[in-house]
Amino acid sequence: MNKNEIFQMMQKDALQIGLIGCGQISRVGHGPAIVADGRARIAAVCDPNAENRDRFARMFSVSRTYPDHLSMLAREKLDAVIVASLPWHHAGQVRDVAAAGIPMLCEKPMATSVQDCKSMIHAAGANGVYLQICHNKRFEFGFQRIKEMLAAKTIGASYHVSIDWNVYVPNYDEGIVKTGLQAINKLGFHPEKTYGDWRIKDARFDGGIFFDDGGHYIDLARFFFGEIESVSCATRRCMANRSSDDFVTATLTMSDKTVVVLTRSLVALGPKIYGIECGHIYGDKGTLRFNAFAPHRQKAIKVDIFKIPNLLLRSYVPAVLPYGRRKTGYFRQMRYFIDHLTGARPLERKFDGPWAATPEDGAAAVAWTSAAFKSAREGIKIFRKDIEA
Repeated sequence: MNKNEIFQMMQKDALQIGLIGCGQISRVGHGPAIVADGRARIAAVCDPNAENRDRFARMFSVSRTYPDHLSMLAREKLDAVIVASLPWHHAGQVRDVAAAGIPMLCEKPMATSVQDCKSMIHAAGANGVYLQICHNKRFEFGFQRIKEMLAAKTIGASYHVSIDWNVYVPNYDEGIVKTGLQAINKLGFHPEKTYGDWRIKDARFDGGIFFDDGGHYIDLARFFFGEIESVSCATRRCMANRSSDDFVTATLTMSDKTVVVLTRSLVALGPKIYGIECGHIYGDKGTLRFNAFAPHRQKAIKVDIFKIPNLLLRSYVPAVLPYGRRKTGYFRQMRYFIDHLTGARPLERKFDGPWAATPEDGAAAVAWTSAAFKSAREGIKIFRKDIEA
């Protein structure tokens, strides 16, 4: 008996959680976070892809697996559900889970249209079901500290934010990459599917990598600075065989006048295999800098501070942050979710207002991401009154 099996036996009285979707983000994010928390167990999972669900079941010693969520909901007595399927399935699955009266955590993007988001909000409200959206960066300790420092005016009044989230993903369909990938596929390995090539290959997800990932920082912008007032955007499809644009730069103007410039690229060739995910927040009395890491690395972000005295040192001062994977976003988000379900004392913080992303926050991220693409297509700036109409 392995350690996961022993742990699951000890958790008979724990919250029973079901997972919809057994892909990469469940394997590296939700699954480890549930196990690490200790107050819940993975009772059942479902995924139409047999390879996905069998792999997840082996990793986390889950005995009950299903090909679809309706079968799981009909046969299992669950205390909560994690919706981590492909984005275009979220709306229908959330409506079904809500109809079953089960609280849930839904992956971002919340859905692929604002209309679907509204239907999910209505379903949760009509059935009295708690629905939390997985904008997990809110729970990264480093971003919590940034939120607290902004609230305390550590760098004065912010005016400009620059965020670069860039990586290089080669063209799978030509040259040496195609040849090498075919050889790997013959051995039974499919890294392109493991890491989600649907983001660049599947026409059902027209927004591509920016729709999937850009919403993280659109949500953080609202979390840090209040409502977005306008967006303008430029996009480019650098590799023509992709189903969506692989380079996007969006400029957001916030209600406090802060200007946020966000770039997401899949064509930024550089020395780091996982690319870069970093940013600067500029205030009239200082600057905050952060470096983040891919979720599967389960590594806490780094935050540095630069103020007037640092001119003498000519360097940033690192912010003191706790260390360890349990201090990263997915683990702390799961703790918050389970705290809510059990009525436990929530995580401590030094800022006011909501913490977890509400369904309305999830819908706002989808609305502004969609507005960014409309801005790029039509060559216009989109204002809040336009998307709220």
